[in-house]
Amino acid sequence: MSTSITWSDLVNKIKGVTNRGAVSSSLNCGGSYTIPAGYHNGSGKITANSLSSQTDASAAAGQILSGYTAWVKGSKITGTMANKGNLNWSGSNTTYTVPAGYYSGGTLNSKTSYTNGYNAGVTAGKATARVVSGTVQATTNENVNYTGSTVSKRVVIINNIGGTPLAIFCRISNRSENTVRFGNTMFISQTYQVTSSHAWSSSSIHIPTNTTSNQTWSYWAVIV
Repeated sequence: MSTSITWSDLVNKIKGVTNRGAVSSSLNCGGSYTIPAGYHNGSGKITANSLSSQTDASAAAGQILSGYTAWVKGSKITGTMANKGNLNWSGSNTTYTVPAGYYSGGTLNSKTSYTNGYNAGVTAGKATARVVSGTVQATTNENVNYTGSTVSKRVVIINNIGGTPLAIFCRISNRSENTVRFGNTMFISQTYQVTSSHAWSSSSIHIPTNTTSNQTWSYWAVIV
Protein backbone atom coordinates (compact mmCIF):
# COMPACT_ATOMS: atom_id res chain seq x y z
CA MET A 1 0.00 0.00 0.00
CA SER A 2 1.34 3.37 -0.91
CA THR A 3 2.20 5.70 1.98
CA SER A 4 2.34 8.76 -0.17
CA ILE A 5 -0.39 10.49 -2.18
CA THR A 6 -0.43 13.60 -4.23
CA TRP A 7 -2.41 16.60 -3.09
CA SER A 8 -4.65 16.27 -6.12
CA ASP A 9 -5.47 12.66 -5.34
CA LEU A 10 -6.22 13.51 -1.69
CA VAL A 11 -8.62 16.26 -2.73
CA ASN A 12 -10.43 13.89 -5.06
CA LYS A 13 -10.81 11.28 -2.33
CA ILE A 14 -12.23 13.80 0.10
CA LYS A 15 -14.67 14.97 -2.52
CA GLY A 16 -15.82 11.37 -2.95
CA VAL A 17 -16.86 10.94 0.75
CA THR A 18 -20.67 11.06 1.25
CA ASN A 19 -21.78 13.40 4.00
CA ARG A 20 -24.20 11.34 6.10
CA GLY A 21 -24.82 14.05 8.65
CA ALA A 22 -26.57 12.70 11.79
CA VAL A 23 -27.70 9.15 11.08
CA SER A 24 -30.18 7.75 13.61
CA SER A 25 -32.01 4.43 13.92
CA SER A 26 -33.92 2.42 16.53
CA LEU A 27 -33.70 -1.35 16.96
CA ASN A 28 -35.89 -4.00 18.51
CA CYS A 29 -34.36 -6.99 20.22
CA GLY A 30 -32.43 -9.07 17.66
CA GLY A 31 -32.45 -6.30 15.07
CA SER A 32 -29.40 -4.84 13.30
CA TYR A 33 -28.50 -1.69 11.39
CA THR A 34 -25.82 -1.44 8.71
CA ILE A 35 -23.88 1.80 9.10
CA PRO A 36 -23.48 3.37 5.67
CA ALA A 37 -20.05 4.50 4.51
CA GLY A 38 -19.42 8.24 4.62
CA TYR A 39 -18.96 11.15 6.94
CA HIS A 40 -20.99 11.19 10.18
CA ASN A 41 -21.13 14.38 12.20
CA GLY A 42 -21.35 12.61 15.57
CA SER A 43 -24.93 13.59 16.39
CA GLY A 44 -26.57 10.40 15.16
CA LYS A 45 -27.79 7.66 17.53
CA ILE A 46 -28.55 3.94 17.32
CA THR A 47 -31.21 3.42 20.04
CA ALA A 48 -32.49 0.15 21.46
CA ASN A 49 -36.28 0.25 21.86
CA SER A 50 -37.62 -0.32 25.37
CA LEU A 51 -38.42 -3.87 26.45
CA SER A 52 -41.89 -2.70 27.47
CA SER A 53 -42.68 -1.64 23.91
CA GLN A 54 -41.61 -5.07 22.65
CA THR A 55 -43.56 -7.17 25.20
CA ASP A 56 -47.04 -5.74 24.92
CA ALA A 57 -48.99 -8.56 26.61
CA SER A 58 -51.87 -8.70 29.10
CA ALA A 59 -51.31 -11.90 31.07
CA ALA A 60 -51.19 -11.81 34.86
CA ALA A 61 -49.38 -14.21 37.17
CA GLY A 62 -52.57 -16.15 37.82
CA GLN A 63 -53.01 -16.76 34.09
CA ILE A 64 -49.58 -18.33 33.65
CA LEU A 65 -48.83 -21.88 34.78
CA SER A 66 -46.81 -22.19 37.96
CA GLY A 67 -43.13 -22.70 37.18
CA TYR A 68 -43.31 -20.80 33.89
CA THR A 69 -42.36 -17.20 33.18
CA ALA A 70 -43.30 -14.57 30.64
CA TRP A 71 -42.39 -10.99 29.86
CA VAL A 72 -45.30 -8.61 30.15
CA LYS A 73 -44.81 -4.92 29.36
CA GLY A 74 -41.14 -5.07 30.23
CA SER A 75 -41.49 -7.08 33.44
CA LYS A 76 -40.74 -10.74 33.95
CA ILE A 77 -43.81 -12.48 35.40
CA THR A 78 -43.64 -15.83 37.19
CA GLY A 79 -46.82 -17.88 36.87
CA THR A 80 -48.89 -18.93 39.87
CA MET A 81 -51.66 -20.97 38.19
CA ALA A 82 -51.75 -24.46 39.68
CA ASN A 83 -51.44 -27.34 37.23
CA LYS A 84 -54.10 -29.81 38.34
CA GLY A 85 -53.55 -32.31 35.54
CA ASN A 86 -56.60 -34.45 34.71
CA LEU A 87 -59.90 -33.80 36.46
CA ASN A 88 -61.81 -37.02 37.00
CA TRP A 89 -64.91 -37.05 39.19
CA SER A 90 -67.64 -39.55 39.84
CA GLY A 91 -69.31 -39.02 43.19
CA SER A 92 -72.54 -39.61 44.99
CA ASN A 93 -73.15 -35.89 45.60
CA THR A 94 -75.15 -33.83 43.17
CA THR A 95 -72.59 -31.00 43.02
CA TYR A 96 -68.81 -30.77 42.86
CA THR A 97 -66.76 -27.63 43.42
CA VAL A 98 -63.89 -27.53 40.94
CA PRO A 99 -60.68 -26.13 42.49
CA ALA A 100 -59.10 -23.25 40.60
CA GLY A 101 -56.28 -24.16 38.25
CA TYR A 102 -55.36 -25.59 34.87
CA TYR A 103 -56.73 -28.97 33.79
CA SER A 104 -55.37 -30.95 30.89
CA GLY A 105 -58.55 -32.97 30.49
CA GLY A 106 -60.56 -35.54 32.41
CA THR A 107 -64.06 -36.92 32.88
CA LEU A 108 -66.97 -35.67 35.00
CA ASN A 109 -69.37 -38.57 35.51
CA SER A 110 -72.69 -37.70 37.16
CA LYS A 111 -74.29 -41.09 36.61
CA THR A 112 -73.84 -42.19 40.23
CA SER A 113 -75.28 -38.94 41.58
CA TYR A 114 -78.24 -39.13 39.24
CA THR A 115 -78.93 -42.77 40.07
CA ASN A 116 -78.71 -42.16 43.82
CA GLY A 117 -80.99 -39.14 43.64
CA TYR A 118 -83.50 -40.91 41.44
CA ASN A 119 -83.60 -43.99 43.66
CA ALA A 120 -83.91 -41.85 46.79
CA GLY A 121 -86.84 -39.97 45.29
CA VAL A 122 -88.61 -43.15 44.23
CA THR A 123 -88.05 -44.72 47.65
CA ALA A 124 -89.28 -41.61 49.46
CA GLY A 125 -92.35 -41.42 47.25
CA LYS A 126 -93.22 -45.04 47.84
CA ALA A 127 -92.69 -44.71 51.56
CA THR A 128 -94.70 -41.55 52.24
CA ALA A 129 -97.46 -41.11 49.65
CA ARG A 130 -100.70 -42.69 50.80
CA VAL A 131 -104.47 -42.43 50.52
CA VAL A 132 -106.72 -41.72 53.49
CA SER A 133 -110.50 -41.68 53.42
CA GLY A 134 -113.48 -40.86 55.60
CA THR A 135 -116.82 -39.08 55.79
CA VAL A 136 -117.73 -35.59 56.96
CA GLN A 137 -120.87 -33.47 57.27
CA ALA A 138 -120.88 -30.29 55.16
CA THR A 139 -122.78 -27.80 57.32
CA THR A 140 -120.85 -24.56 56.78
CA ASN A 141 -121.13 -22.09 53.91
CA GLU A 142 -118.28 -20.09 52.36
CA ASN A 143 -118.18 -17.68 49.46
CA VAL A 144 -116.76 -19.20 46.30
CA ASN A 145 -116.26 -17.88 42.80
CA TYR A 146 -118.24 -19.79 40.23
CA THR A 147 -117.36 -18.64 36.71
CA GLY A 148 -116.99 -15.03 37.78
CA SER A 149 -119.88 -14.80 40.25
CA THR A 150 -119.52 -14.98 44.02
CA VAL A 151 -122.00 -17.36 45.64
CA SER A 152 -122.37 -18.99 49.05
CA LYS A 153 -121.95 -22.79 49.01
CA ARG A 154 -121.42 -25.59 51.46
CA VAL A 155 -117.79 -26.58 52.03
CA VAL A 156 -116.42 -29.93 53.11
CA ILE A 157 -114.04 -29.25 56.02
CA ILE A 158 -111.44 -31.90 56.86
CA ASN A 159 -109.23 -31.20 59.87
CA ASN A 160 -105.93 -32.83 60.84
CA ILE A 161 -105.74 -35.14 57.87
CA GLY A 162 -102.33 -36.46 58.96
CA GLY A 163 -100.10 -35.21 56.18
CA THR A 164 -99.59 -32.70 53.40
CA PRO A 165 -102.49 -32.91 50.91
CA LEU A 166 -101.83 -33.41 47.21
CA ALA A 167 -105.33 -34.12 45.87
CA ILE A 168 -108.75 -34.81 47.36
CA PHE A 169 -111.91 -36.27 45.82
CA CYS A 170 -115.24 -35.76 47.60
CA ARG A 171 -118.61 -37.30 46.77
CA ILE A 172 -122.10 -37.28 48.26
CA SER A 173 -122.87 -40.90 49.08
CA ASN A 174 -126.37 -41.02 47.59
CA ARG A 175 -125.97 -38.52 44.74
CA SER A 176 -123.76 -37.76 41.77
CA GLU A 177 -122.42 -34.53 43.28
CA ASN A 178 -118.63 -34.55 43.48
CA THR A 179 -115.78 -32.15 44.07
CA VAL A 180 -112.06 -32.54 43.30
CA ARG A 181 -109.32 -30.29 44.52
CA PHE A 182 -105.66 -30.17 43.41
CA GLY A 183 -103.34 -27.86 45.30
CA ASN A 184 -104.09 -24.36 46.48
CA THR A 185 -105.90 -22.80 43.58
CA MET A 186 -107.89 -25.36 41.62
CA PHE A 187 -111.35 -26.60 42.63
CA ILE A 188 -113.78 -28.52 40.47
CA SER A 189 -117.41 -29.01 41.45
CA GLN A 190 -119.62 -30.73 38.92
CA THR A 191 -119.14 -28.67 35.75
CA TYR A 192 -118.00 -25.57 37.64
CA GLN A 193 -114.40 -24.53 38.09
CA VAL A 194 -113.58 -22.06 40.82
CA THR A 195 -110.37 -20.40 41.94
CA SER A 196 -110.36 -19.32 45.54
CA SER A 197 -108.00 -19.35 48.53
CA HIS A 198 -109.76 -21.76 50.86
CA ALA A 199 -107.69 -23.53 53.51
CA TRP A 200 -105.31 -26.19 52.19
CA SER A 201 -102.92 -27.60 54.78
CA SER A 202 -102.34 -30.64 56.97
CA SER A 203 -104.34 -29.00 59.78
CA SER A 204 -107.39 -27.87 57.79
CA ILE A 205 -108.73 -28.39 54.28
CA HIS A 206 -111.81 -26.66 52.85
CA ILE A 207 -113.37 -28.19 49.73
CA PRO A 208 -116.06 -26.08 48.01
CA THR A 209 -119.13 -27.98 46.81
CA ASN A 210 -122.07 -27.22 44.57
CA THR A 211 -124.70 -27.66 47.28
CA THR A 212 -126.43 -25.40 49.78
CA SER A 213 -127.85 -28.04 52.13
CA ASN A 214 -126.36 -30.26 54.81
CA GLN A 215 -124.99 -33.42 53.25
CA THR A 216 -122.70 -36.28 54.24
CA TRP A 217 -119.65 -36.41 51.99
CA SER A 218 -117.17 -39.21 51.53
CA TYR A 219 -113.61 -38.20 50.78
CA TRP A 220 -110.43 -39.81 49.51
CA ALA A 221 -107.23 -37.83 49.97
CA VAL A 222 -103.70 -38.38 48.65
CA ILE A 223 -101.24 -37.10 51.25
CA VAL A 224 -97.51 -37.27 51.94
